[in-house]
Amino acid sequence: MHSLECQSTYTRLLREAGLEVTEFEGFDGKDMDNLKLIENSYRNLTTLWFGGRKTPVFLRLMDGVGRLYVAWRDGYFETRRYCAQKPES
Repeated sequence: MHSLECQSTYTRLLREAGLEVTEFEGFDGKDMDNLKLIENSYRNLTTLWFGGRKTPVFLRLMDGVGRLYVAWRDGYFETRRYCAQKPES
């Protein structure tokens, strides 16, 4: 998750790609089902860990999903939607 950026960075990247941002909005809590999915994924990974899945790759996955869950739950992560279009010539 080290490559996530802030709103201004994504807006700049879209503009650099030749697009105009026409809309940018959050989901106003409507994305909470995604948080539940992440929480359930972490629980499933924990079950596998207790079952003996302890490879370095698995542990990195488990750590990443756990950090994503905590960040989202505690308000440090949010999802947003960008709409952009090519300007008319």
